[in-house]
Amino acid sequence: MNKFAKCGFICLCFAFTNAVNAQSPTESVFVLADIVAQLPGKFDNEPQVFLEQSFGTGHSGPHRRTKFEAKLVGGTETQSADFLVYLEENKLVERWRFSVDADLRGVRMQRFAIDDVSLWHSDLTHVPDGAPILCDHVWFEGQGSAYAEPIGGGCDTEAYNFLLSEEGLWVLNNATTGGRLAPVQTDRIHTKLFRARRMECFVNILHMGRPVDAGLEGRTLINPIYLHDRGDTYEFQTAEENPRKFILKLRRSMWPSRSGRNFVPMLILYLYRDQIADGAIAGSAWAAANSDRVAFDAGGIGARCKDAAPVASR
Repeated sequence: MNKFAKCGFICLCFAFTNAVNAQSPTESVFVLADIVAQLPGKFDNEPQVFLEQSFGTGHSGPHRRTKFEAKLVGGTETQSADFLVYLEENKLVERWRFSVDADLRGVRMQRFAIDDVSLWHSDLTHVPDGAPILCDHVWFEGQGSAYAEPIGGGCDTEAYNFLLSEEGLWVLNNATTGGRLAPVQTDRIHTKLFRARRMECFVNILHMGRPVDAGLEGRTLINPIYLHDRGDTYEFQTAEENPRKFILKLRRSMWPSRSGRNFVPMLILYLYRDQIADGAIAGSAWAAANSDRVAFDAGGIGARCKDAAPVASR
């Protein structure tokens, strides 16, 4: 069984309806355009895991932390597109081939498993098809999103439903537990891979016993640090005689307000000492989710992250 079945996704369910008879072959071209525009990039379900830890989970238990990245590697403008995709949890690389299918009145997606993980970091001048994965899927146009259903045979273990929008990629495996910890999935909650934004950060930590006006020789200053805003972390030690360990974490997510009055999306920056735990927060800051920066200065310990210009994946 392909390891993508093990991927793990906030407690939202989406109903997938069959739109075969409602979509023309011409409209399929626009579905492909949406896929080409929205699939490239990094995705992470850490905000979903965070909210499940705060509020509890469905009948099937918590989702596993899952990181997904996709790169466009070929195709035509209107009829086909090829992506190389990487599931970090299992270091799994696949090629996803999309093609407009007039008979299906949608966009067919074929998947190929690639054994050579090093291809992810190659120049992509030649990417082999790999071994075909038997279960194909067909994509249609939804309300503000594109969605996919499994078709044909070979879908006993990998019958996915996909939902792709500006917010992210939702994945549900109808044939297995779909990355859940429970043996039987009953709550129909997708793995919610949120689209991640790349940000440029720095940390500034005063060394123990040094005055607050100490210069660079009395501080650990690391700049730049690149993190994405869906739960990415950076671990480091201070450059002092007795080094201290810190972890910088950046998350864009709903804030888990039990009253419901403050249940709003936020951009949150944490600096932890030694380990990621509530009692180990050395400094933190909050900003609106659409803010282009977030920062704090906690008396000798400071950090900042700002929106970074996107660069090609490496």
